[in-house]
Amino acid sequence: MFAFRYSVVVALFAGMASAVLAAESHDWENPHTIGINKLPGRVFSMPYATATEALKTPWRDSSQVQSLNGAWKFHYSKRPEDRPVDFFKSDFDTLAWENIQVPGNWQTQGYGVPIYTNVTYPFQRDWPKVTSEPPADWTAHEYRNPVGSYRRTFELPTDWNGSEVFIHFGGVESAFYLWVNGEKVGYSQGSYLPAEFRLTKYLKPGENTIAVEVYRWSDGSYLEDQDFWRLSGIFRDVLLYRTPAVRLQDYHIAQDMDASYQNASFAVHATLQNLGDAEQGSMVRAALYDASGNQVWQSQIEAKLGSARTTEVELAGKLSDVHPWTGETPYCYDLVLSLINDKGKVTTAHHHTVGFRKVEISGKGEFLVNGKPIIFKGVNRHEHHPDFGRAVTRESMLRDLELFKQLNVNAVRLSHYPNHPDWYELCDRHGIYMVDEANIESHGYGYGDDSLAHVADFQNAHVNRCERMVLRDRNHPAIVMWSLGNEAGFGENFKAASAAIRAIDSSRPVHYERAPFDVPATSVNSVMYPGVEWLHSVGKANNPRPQFVCEYAHAMGNAIGNLDEYVEAYEAYPRLIGGCIWDWVDQGLRRPNPDGKIAPTGRSDYFAYGGDYGDKPNSGNFCINGVVTADRQITAKSMQVKHSYQPAQFTFDGSQLRLRNELFHTDLSKRCDLAWSITRDGESIASGTTKLPEIAPWTTEPVALQLPKVEPVAGSDVRLNLQLKLIEDEPLLPKGYVLADDQFGLPSPDAELKQPEKMGKFSVTKNRGEQGEGYSIRTAKMTAEIDATGQLTSLSCGGHNLLTNGQGFEPNLFRAPTDNDNYLAGAMRTARLGDLKPADNCRVSITYQSDFVVQITAQRTYEGNDFYVELSVAYTFFGDGSLLVDSVINPSNNEMVLPRVGLRAMLPKDLDQVTYYGRGPYENYCDRKTSQFIGRYSATVDELYEDYVLPQSMANHCDTQWLTLRDKHGAGVLIQAYEPLSFTALKYTEQSLDTAAHPYELTAEDAVVLSLDGAHSGLGGGSCGPNCLTKYQHRGPARVRFCIHPLQPGDEPSTMIRTRVPVSPSLLVSRDRNNHLVVDGAPASDVQVVFGDQKAQAFQEGLDFTPGGLVAVQAVPKAEGELPGVVTKRTFTRSIDRSGWKVTVSSDDSDGRARGLIDGNKSTFWHTRWQSDTPHHPHEAVIDFGKPMTLTGLRATPRQGNINGRVQRYTVEVSVDGESWHEAAAGRLRNTERASTIRFDKTEECQYVRFTAESSYAGPWASMAELEPIEVE
Repeated sequence: MFAFRYSVVVALFAGMASAVLAAESHDWENPHTIGINKLPGRVFSMPYATATEALKTPWRDSSQVQSLNGAWKFHYSKRPEDRPVDFFKSDFDTLAWENIQVPGNWQTQGYGVPIYTNVTYPFQRDWPKVTSEPPADWTAHEYRNPVGSYRRTFELPTDWNGSEVFIHFGGVESAFYLWVNGEKVGYSQGSYLPAEFRLTKYLKPGENTIAVEVYRWSDGSYLEDQDFWRLSGIFRDVLLYRTPAVRLQDYHIAQDMDASYQNASFAVHATLQNLGDAEQGSMVRAALYDASGNQVWQSQIEAKLGSARTTEVELAGKLSDVHPWTGETPYCYDLVLSLINDKGKVTTAHHHTVGFRKVEISGKGEFLVNGKPIIFKGVNRHEHHPDFGRAVTRESMLRDLELFKQLNVNAVRLSHYPNHPDWYELCDRHGIYMVDEANIESHGYGYGDDSLAHVADFQNAHVNRCERMVLRDRNHPAIVMWSLGNEAGFGENFKAASAAIRAIDSSRPVHYERAPFDVPATSVNSVMYPGVEWLHSVGKANNPRPQFVCEYAHAMGNAIGNLDEYVEAYEAYPRLIGGCIWDWVDQGLRRPNPDGKIAPTGRSDYFAYGGDYGDKPNSGNFCINGVVTADRQITAKSMQVKHSYQPAQFTFDGSQLRLRNELFHTDLSKRCDLAWSITRDGESIASGTTKLPEIAPWTTEPVALQLPKVEPVAGSDVRLNLQLKLIEDEPLLPKGYVLADDQFGLPSPDAELKQPEKMGKFSVTKNRGEQGEGYSIRTAKMTAEIDATGQLTSLSCGGHNLLTNGQGFEPNLFRAPTDNDNYLAGAMRTARLGDLKPADNCRVSITYQSDFVVQITAQRTYEGNDFYVELSVAYTFFGDGSLLVDSVINPSNNEMVLPRVGLRAMLPKDLDQVTYYGRGPYENYCDRKTSQFIGRYSATVDELYEDYVLPQSMANHCDTQWLTLRDKHGAGVLIQAYEPLSFTALKYTEQSLDTAAHPYELTAEDAVVLSLDGAHSGLGGGSCGPNCLTKYQHRGPARVRFCIHPLQPGDEPSTMIRTRVPVSPSLLVSRDRNNHLVVDGAPASDVQVVFGDQKAQAFQEGLDFTPGGLVAVQAVPKAEGELPGVVTKRTFTRSIDRSGWKVTVSSDDSDGRARGLIDGNKSTFWHTRWQSDTPHHPHEAVIDFGKPMTLTGLRATPRQGNINGRVQRYTVEVSVDGESWHEAAAGRLRNTERASTIRFDKTEECQYVRFTAESSYAGPWASMAELEPIEVE
């Protein structure tokens, strides 16, 4: 359990604090007080003693800087009234206090409760107050605005006497008071920008005492409602620095580039401040150095300053043939500013990185850097460390940048606050485009009339946060866009903030997602989580404004489906300038597993999310949505980002390779060579390296490849693998690093056909069990048992009984919902896909037999809730011990999106050595597989486990041609795919993954859980954004067809799979929207069909099957020796003809259109408008059936997987003409996802039905998945 520490305060202190609170009007509950004695915002720039020191020395090591980082004495109070009021006094005894590390969050060091919440404020919403009483079960009810009291001493260096001394707090959350030597210095709020105070008059020679009183929440917290852990304390550097009386108070560099972007003009604007009592003169010298340390420009100017005065000077310059700064060529100059007194001595110096670049927007809406359009291939990044919270280290920053470069990430949105100064310098140096974002998010007040964007009392805070951000950061070339904040509505406060930014810096565009499109306050239009089709429509629009996607591809859990489609859209239209994935890193906090438990990976710790500390309110694991893990490990998601963002596109037509350079400023041939290899069944048979021709940005050129002739080998798989490798070392990437890659299949002859008569003999006998007559099959290498229900209960080969639970291969349609499966999870659970039970109507028989082969076919039904699966499976046994499993799995609901359709079996746990030929090595899915190439990979079952913070479906591998499972001696089985397969092999069932909240809660099966899928749905991004694209959603039946071969030690699977038994296709049968039977898998002329108990007949296209019933189809063998495929049987219910139906509704929304109410698909739904101008009850939907019907009621199916808008009370009216109405029913629906029957008071003749939602179980909305008529039978 987390060790919450609470220092007990003696009654005297508590009483004093209560008296003080009663008499005070709190600064921290007053939006007009954002600082007391706090110095104006300025550039982050520490002083140095000399120009040489400024040029050569990191700012932390400046002789003019003293760090106060380290151990401080600390006292934690749950409430303000409990705090030690007099702790700042010099004689206050802190000897008994514990130490805390600064920088650091106090919650990560054992004090108080971390709270993770997204939208809901962690305290009672009642601006500007943060101490109003919240619900009794909220964390803040007990911990009512905790206070951290910090104290330490420091020695003032003797040579600092007579200097001006300042203190710099890089970041303190959320508000604090400062005392030095018992005297109150000032107050500050605004957590993510520096607070600086002049300390000169408070200091004394020798030892000094500093005291800081930090409040967890303040009125400023209403603008800090970001989606992150709510942590507190002094989490960035605390520094003392000294200056002379005449100091460089601020400076900035304005620049411009000519039309060639090779020549720069610039001006250094320096603000001098005289803190002395007499007029003083000073010279400002500015010098610019190139990357080699050569001075390329210098200028100086003299200034006279009266006492306590400031003045601004300008030093202008020009530079020819500059090295331009871009994300690909981040050439940095060094600017050194020196102040020189009237005796010619340098009194202070400053340093800043300079990059010459120009940001523009073209008439087509392109985002131009130095005249060239760029695409933001970016991520959002919170400052997060799994152990230190938001006290991120420089090492962690460098690791992030290293990973950015590895994964082809070229941009970052600083979500949602200004970052540590080191981050900006690193992005300047390494070339990452930044969107610098103000620390403003008031999500908890929504976007409408209640938004703080309209509240005049908060305007100063909005403006101040934006101004201070720009003043601090404007000199950084990597910043190419300012952002006003995030999810805080739009109103006058943001208009004022935008004007303030532009008054300081007009050289960069201004962004804000909540602003309406095309408003003057912003320069680009911005959107979150759009669909791909929406992007195409916007890209085609005639609008000169860029369209930016500030958040998309929500990377929560097993995620980042269809990223390729987003990037393809960005690349297709000039005004689509790209976007930033949400988000970069899992925001998990590391904790030890309880009771010494060990996770499947061997870890003794886990990453906590909302609720794991007992925090309330919380948003669960919604903070676990990173491209990389909390401890910066690469995942399958990471690899897909790398591939989708890679700066090259390969095309190969079998003879000619063409390469498109998708860099923006660099000839690809200057960075990369092309390495190629040809593999056969995963083994390299030829390789080479080719120099690229010159390929200018965004042009395509042919690349000459001298590929050798490949000897044809029947049944083998031959691949051309291409890699672009770095020619030289780069700052964060080594020589030879693969920047981009692709793979193409090469021709190879089909597998040779083997005849059963050459495979040996077998015996088959009937046996009688409790349930009836079954079969026993025996060969020299294998024995099998099939019972009277058609279940393969035993399969033994190679010394293993492969079916440890005696249940064989059973239909498997369930997956532990991924975080992005929201759209189908409800329907999946309602249908009980994870608990399908075999029905009694099974049939089993021998359908083909010779001396060398026997085929036993079973027809089985598995039932869920208002859902069933019909399994048609043929087991064909051969004399060599192999078994062909030929199955078709038919779900009863052809419109329901199914997570997967396949078979599952439990294999012996010692078969844990897996080798497969398919996509790998990382897990992959149909909409996230292009980064994973087909090859031969090996892993243990333990290694195939994916370490998700919240366990969920995992470890799928698409396009698998074969896999082996062996024991440590090498014996086992080979599974040869006769149709494309995906597989998982784990120690955990999907049901176990579904019920565990953390990895340490998982219990391994005493078996290997093998799943073989013929189809599955992709991942999408439905945890926050669009669901899986329709083309990646699976509906309806699927084939699963594979051959099992026994393996002995030394058997080579790639050789064994080069032959296969000839077998006719297995067929899928469905009914189209015109109620015609449709067969897939063979031409109609090659298909036989049986209706009910009738005789077989030739299949006829266009056959109307509206009445439904039982149908069986089978392909007719076409070649001599070809074995029959499985007989596919399927039952169809009577069809409802919806072709003439129409629906009109009082309102709907983009993710819940009216048509979803009548499309026959429970996975879609109608939802009233919710994104803006939300209407309230009643809500209505009118259905026109297109013809008169005789109805006894309606069948109402609620939206699946989400309670929002679930209808409670309803009224149903009917009409024959759509004008004259009368009530047919009224009542209350159950609060469940299951369908309800609404019975009319009497049988009604009508064409129109009006359904009115009078109230709902959740929210002011209405939603419904389906409304269907119940006709008189």
